[in-house]
Amino acid sequence: MKQVKKLNTRKSGPKASRQFGLELPAEVEALPVLAAFAQTVAREAGFPERSRNHIQLALEEITMNILRHGSGQGSFVKIRATLGDGDLRLEVLDTGRPFGFEQAMELYNGIASPDQEIGGIGLYLVKNLMDEVHYQPGTPEGNRMTLIKNKEGM
Repeated sequence: MKQVKKLNTRKSGPKASRQFGLELPAEVEALPVLAAFAQTVAREAGFPERSRNHIQLALEEITMNILRHGSGQGSFVKIRATLGDGDLRLEVLDTGRPFGFEQAMELYNGIASPDQEIGGIGLYLVKNLMDEVHYQPGTPEGNRMTLIKNKEGM
C-alpha cells in the first residue's frame, strides 16, 4: 500500500495552502487507511469532530461507490486533499467507468417511498454532508469527484 505523502505547499491568498495525497488499491481492506487519512487532514485543516466525521463519511461513501461500480481488481484510487485558508478540498481520482452523475444525484430526494429506485442514497448523503460536490468524468487523470467543506458556518 502506498504511503501518505505531502505533495506541496503553494500560495493561495494571504495564507499558504497545503496539499496531501494518498493512493490506495481499489479494495475494501484499504478503507481504514482512507478513514485515518480523512480524519487527519480534516483535523489538520481545523475542523471540529462533527465536521471531521462528515468529511470521513462522505469520502468513504464516494470511495465505496468507486469500488462497487467503477474500478476493477488491481486498480487504484487517488485522493488529493488541499487545505485552504477557509476550506478543505478533496479530489478522488479513479480510472473506472464514468457514470451519469446528474442522473444519480436525482435518484433520491431524501423521502423514501415504496417505489423508490435503487441507488442515489449515498450521493444524497454526500451532497448533504459536504458544501460542494462536483464530478468530471474522463479527465487526463481519470474520473474526478471533488468534495469541498467550508469552515465558514461550522
